[in-house]
Amino acid sequence: MRNLFSQDKWKYLSITLIGILATSMLSVAFQLPQLVQDTIGLQPAYGAGALANVFVMPSDNMFKSESYYVVAFTTGTTGTIKTITMTFPLGFVLTNAKLIEVQNIGAGSIGISGQTITYTVNSAVSISAGTAIKIMISKIVNAATASNIVAVTTKDATAAIIDGPTNSATFSLIQVTNSMIGSSAVSNSKIQNGAITSSKIGSDVQLTGNVCVDSPTICVDSVNDRVGIGTTRPNATLDLLSTDATVARFESTGNRAFSLLNALGSNASVGSVCDSRNLYEVAGEVQWSAGVFGTGPGCQHADYTLVNERRGTVGLRINGFTNKLVADLAPRTVQPEDMGFMKHVTLADNSTGNAKGWNPNGSDTIFTILDENVDSTSSIVLTIDNADADAIVCMVFDIDEFDSGTDNFRFKCVDGSPPNGSILNYTIINTD
Repeated sequence: MRNLFSQDKWKYLSITLIGILATSMLSVAFQLPQLVQDTIGLQPAYGAGALANVFVMPSDNMFKSESYYVVAFTTGTTGTIKTITMTFPLGFVLTNAKLIEVQNIGAGSIGISGQTITYTVNSAVSISAGTAIKIMISKIVNAATASNIVAVTTKDATAAIIDGPTNSATFSLIQVTNSMIGSSAVSNSKIQNGAITSSKIGSDVQLTGNVCVDSPTICVDSVNDRVGIGTTRPNATLDLLSTDATVARFESTGNRAFSLLNALGSNASVGSVCDSRNLYEVAGEVQWSAGVFGTGPGCQHADYTLVNERRGTVGLRINGFTNKLVADLAPRTVQPEDMGFMKHVTLADNSTGNAKGWNPNGSDTIFTILDENVDSTSSIVLTIDNADADAIVCMVFDIDEFDSGTDNFRFKCVDGSPPNGSILNYTIINTD
């Protein structure tokens, strides 16, 4: 019997062990994608071509996120590899990409040109067919495209292609959805001041649905297309609600009057545009209008109040006639109680009315009413109310001519005498 530990037995044992190890290494190489999946937890994508088992896997698969990328493949041809190119689709930002590590390929560095990252081996190395190679790169910004592939190519020192270009199978990126954001998950304490700039917000960004900013400071009712300031339930296109005495304030630093509310209307039949204004300036004069103002054909000239600070006048325009009613007040000489050019007075049949000269008794028809606001240029309009609701016609026949020591006016009732309890209503109009 031959010795169990003879030289031949050791040869057989060595060949068997080498076979087992080779088989294990190949198995690991071809199962690398599955190992990555099991370790990291993301689903890799596989492709087929001159390079086998090509897959690309991001660490973060959200649109526009900065991510680590693992690019792995198995060589299909034995060759001396000098460069490996990885071409990403448009939309990926590679500018700040950094090399993290490589496996089964010599040490080297990366270069970036457009959408292509090129890994260059410091010293070209001969790689056998069936070698599993992995390259990990950081600081790649994802595109906003759901379906993506990366093309991988190996080249020698003369830039001759060894394998590829081979596309990876599709890998997916996703956008943030409502379900990914928990209630109150994003608050002002989690967003650094100045972190969100215009460059980080895409063009034509729109918010849909009802929205409030610092509720109820500004709220949008998207159903009725209304905006509320100070209210969460606007009842008009623009609804302002304030607990202060001042609801709104408009101010110009240009030291001139300007339009506060100005909505354009049109008269297409005559090809003109009219302005619907409330407060505006025309030729240096401030005007207030509740209607439409315009100079084009078909525009109606609304009634408006005219304030001319240069001439010290306040005017009213009615039915197109300017200065229908004007108060000409000298600057700094008019007291507040003198501002009104019309004054309405009601006198009852009581001690106050009697002291003013109003003491109806059912027999007198001529009355002298004492009022210091009357002068010889005044006009008086009066009516008498009585319990019987009978119309009594009375006429003023002199103003401030009866010498009583107090300004006055006199009137006579021509079709009867006002009974006890009648009420006198009169308006003084001063035109001078």
